[in-house]
Amino acid sequence: MDMEVDERALNDKLIEIEYLRRELEESINTLSSLQYAQESTASWLLGLDDVQKGVNKVLVPYSNEIFFDGEIKNTTSPLVNIGSNIFKRMNLDNLKSMLNERLKVLNENIQSLLKGINEMQDRSKKLEDEVSSIYEKYRDSQMK
Repeated sequence: MDMEVDERALNDKLIEIEYLRRELEESINTLSSLQYAQESTASWLLGLDDVQKGVNKVLVPYSNEIFFDGEIKNTTSPLVNIGSNIFKRMNLDNLKSMLNERLKVLNENIQSLLKGINEMQDRSKKLEDEVSSIYEKYRDSQMK
């Protein structure tokens, strides 16, 4: 009966490790997406700072790989795609404030996700140690 308990405990731990592995993989993918959004938002803010400093020369995309030299004429109220190709004219300061808030939320979400990933890694390590211990006991009982 003891051997059956060990096999069941081992199987339960292995299932839990697999579940954690999948959850960890999903969390890492989410982290990657959040970090991309964080980098994009920070880049947009830097670009808006340049515009406010008078930099108005830009590359205008014609397609993904073709650009033309361009110049921004109105640097005070950009049009912002707010979703579904709906554009809203915004005050530059309000836009920067919105982007800074978005960056703050992204940073908080990234930190929270990193904490969760660390906790999952710690739990996974403990489970692996438990599996090793159970397996050792099981192996020892088989040798008797």
